[in-house]
Amino acid sequence: MNILNKRYIFFALSLLIILPGLIILGVRSAQKNLPLSIDFTGGSLLEVQFEAGSVPQPADVLALYENFGTRDAQVQTTESGSILIRSAFMDEPTRDQVITAMKDQFGGEVTILRFDSVGPSIGKQVTSRA
Repeated sequence: MNILNKRYIFFALSLLIILPGLIILGVRSAQKNLPLSIDFTGGSLLEVQFEAGSVPQPADVLALYENFGTRDAQVQTTESGSILIRSAFMDEPTRDQVITAMKDQFGGEVTILRFDSVGPSIGKQVTSRA
């Protein structure tokens, strides 16, 4: 089978697949419906590790965040047994309250492995530059 003679058919097929995707991407970005990460919208990233064997369920951590009024929290467990939480912007006093509540509710020691916050103004700058 000679594939090179049919290359224009394959080019057309590729164009039929790529072009609708680009159009949908353009329409969604014009409507601002693209889901952006905290790097673009502003927010906090908190990674905590619990004592061995006492890792809570992500739904329990999400409920704890909702009790503090923190919106759009996303909870993931990592391979190393820690929990990674992405949420709306959180200052350090609020973070300390959340950590204290985790200690009280889930028991045991909670170690903060990472805490990063990106303010909404920085997120807007990164979005416009992107």
